[in-house]
Formats: sequence, C-alpha cells, structure tokens
Amino acid sequence: LIVHPQEGWWNMALRSVANAATTKPSVKLYRDICKELPRIMTIFSLDIPAPVVRDRIANMFRANSHVKDDRVIGMLITKGYLELEETVLQYKTRHQLLNKIDPTKLRKHVKKESFLEGFLSGTV
Repeated sequence: LIVHPQEGWWNMALRSVANAATTKPSVKLYRDICKELPRIMTIFSLDIPAPVVRDRIANMFRANSHVKDDRVIGMLITKGYLELEETVLQYKTRHQLLNKIDPTKLRKHVKKESFLEGFLSGTV
C-alpha cells in the first residue's frame, strides 16, 4: 500500500500533530483545568456554577497576559500545574479553594444588613 501525502486523512493527521506541537502552554493549562473542573467541584462541594468558575479562572490568566518573558511564562505555567495537582489531590481545603476562586476582595463591598433591617424585611 502506497500512501500519498495528497490524500485527505494523511494531511489531517499531519495538521493535527502540527497543531498539538504549536499549542500555547497557557491554553493547554486552561483546557486541562477545565477538564478537571467538574471533578474538583464535586470533591469540594462548590455551589458556584461552573461557567462562573471558568470565567474567574480565565480572569486569572488574563491578569498575567502582560507577561512576555518566556522564563516567567514557564514559571507561571509550572505554578499553574502545581496548583491544579494540589487541588485534585485535595492538598487544599475548601476554604483555600474558595478564596482562590471567589476572593474576599470581591465580597468585601457587599453591604451587610443589620439585624433590625433583616428582621423588618423578613429575611432573618
């Protein structure tokens, strides 16, 4: 059997290998995190919807989008995989994970009702 490079499946296989080799490590890390997300949410009993968690993880990536040095990018990717592994292996507590996903700085500006206001509104 002689295989000619012009045949469709052969070109598709080559393109697939080429795309895998050129995929950015940050994109691969994000995809790996998204693949593990359902299991992590089950393990830690997170009540935050998955799209919200994915969006917050994407924002963590965007926060470092200004970094251009390859060594720093490599360090951040390694740190990301370490965080993922520690989370999957349950080396983190639920509280630590919630602080990473939903930091207190996002919740700080929510005004708490006083007991009397809550009582009068019927929420207490």
